[in-house]
Amino acid sequence: MTIRTTLLGAAAAIAIVVPAAAFADEGFYLGANLGVNMPGNANYEDSTGEASVDTNLGFSGAVSAGYQFQSNWRVQADLAARINSVDEITGTGATSPFDGNVDAYSLLADAIYGIPTGTKFTPYIGAGLGLAVVKARNVQTVLGTNVNDTDVVLAYQGIAGIEYDISPTWKASLDYKYLRTADPKFEADNTSEVKTDYEDHTITVGLRYLFPAAPAPAEPPAPAPVAEPAPPPPPSVPNNYILFFDFDRSNLSADADRILAAAASNAQQARATTIEVSGHTDRSGSDRYNMRLSQRRADVVKKALLARGIPAEEIVVTAAGEGSPLVPTADGVREAQNRRVQILLK
Repeated sequence: MTIRTTLLGAAAAIAIVVPAAAFADEGFYLGANLGVNMPGNANYEDSTGEASVDTNLGFSGAVSAGYQFQSNWRVQADLAARINSVDEITGTGATSPFDGNVDAYSLLADAIYGIPTGTKFTPYIGAGLGLAVVKARNVQTVLGTNVNDTDVVLAYQGIAGIEYDISPTWKASLDYKYLRTADPKFEADNTSEVKTDYEDHTITVGLRYLFPAAPAPAEPPAPAPVAEPAPPPPPSVPNNYILFFDFDRSNLSADADRILAAAASNAQQARATTIEVSGHTDRSGSDRYNMRLSQRRADVVKKALLARGIPAEEIVVTAAGEGSPLVPTADGVREAQNRRVQILLK
């Protein structure tokens, strides 16, 4: 089984088996990597015979730009360079001294999945597809001639590595890539067509900067109080309302919006002075993520109440995460009744 088959198979298996139990922050990012690379021995072939070109350990550098999703997936454009000098040539027409470089410049679109661990370390796997410029620079005494030409070919790669959260925005990584291209074709100095192949193993260290999310818009100021005559006794209305949410969502469903509208209307009729809004999640996912998700759900409900005329000073928002389930479950269990926001009128 080849290395690329192993990488791609592992990526598919882990993406299927590992549930999206913990989620990363979301946003655009920029990254850079530096390290070493080692191409495999390349077979150069023309009508007179074939030769093997072995290269030295070389330099590799890359820059990337992409978008990270909360579902642990990220997509990016990856621009990389791999520079290697010729070490030895064997086969038809090979005579020392050997000289030249075999370089590759690639631009690929990558999809990468981060495997949640509940720690600052995140292993990841991925794959990429795009184009590579493979360049033989004065590769001498191969096939009894000199090869100095460039070809643009299809390229693909497998990716594996581990990332460490230095801060919420800075990530450090140790990265491995296996790059393979379609067979490049060169024109030698003697005008013969030379067909070869290119594969490479690259190990780099990198830094990635995740741009922080834009701050939430400021809440509108509360309206100034207006003196009013003594109101009649408020009507008796229900004081407890529960809005349910879909898995890993914070948007209001049609049913939830109807319940919220009734709660807002009854709060105004009953002249409630305090409206407690508490967000909750089920136990699928990390404590940290679930706390943020419950806060987002509660904030969405608060925003909807404000839109229905409820003053901001009357709304008290809390986030309970997975800590107060309506239906007790084991850790990691998805339970629809626990994905909720509770509204209490007081």
